[in-house]
Parts: sequence; structure tokens; C-alpha cells
Amino acid sequence: RDVAVTGVQTCALPISAWDALASSARPLGLTLRALQAGAEAAWARGDVVGAVDRFRAAQQEARRQGPQQYQEAAIIESRLREADTERRRWLAEQRGERFPE
Repeated sequence: RDVAVTGVQTCALPISAWDALASSARPLGLTLRALQAGAEAAWARGDVVGAVDRFRAAQQEARRQGPQQYQEAAIIESRLREADTERRRWLAEQRGERFPE
């Protein structure tokens, strides 16, 4: 792990694009897409705790929508694991502990 990295993941889209996707998807009834984009925006801003919360909400929505959302659910699950690991690493650093690689 690079000590100069603050834990913020680099993002393929700028934060404003994630925010725009989140705000435009919701009125179209694309709740899952809006939740996922909101999570990505939070993470890109460095709010890993907020990202984990939003990914969990997206995970619940994907389960609610059923098996037709299997692919999206798998992506969300993967991103949630990644964000949660980053969250735990950040919390360990805040407590002055070393996080196992």
C-alpha cells in the first residue's frame, strides 16, 4: 500500500458524472442504478463510510428486485466488499492500528 494514498479510490468517472447519474436515474425509476451511482460518488469524494452505506442499500434493492438483477447485484457485492475493506483499513488507521494486507 502506498503511504501517499489516502484511501480514496480513483474513479473512471468524475464525481459530478456519478452525481448526475444518481440524480437522473431516480426520476426514471432506476432506483438500483441511482443507489449504485450514489455509492460510487460518495467513494470518489472520499466518503468511504457513506459509500458502504449506499452500497448496502443498493444490495438490498437488488435483492428486492429479484433474479433479473443478478449481474448488477454481483457488481454491487464486489464493490461493497472493496469499499468495506477500505472502510475497515481507514478505521484501523484512525485508531493507530496496522491493517493486515
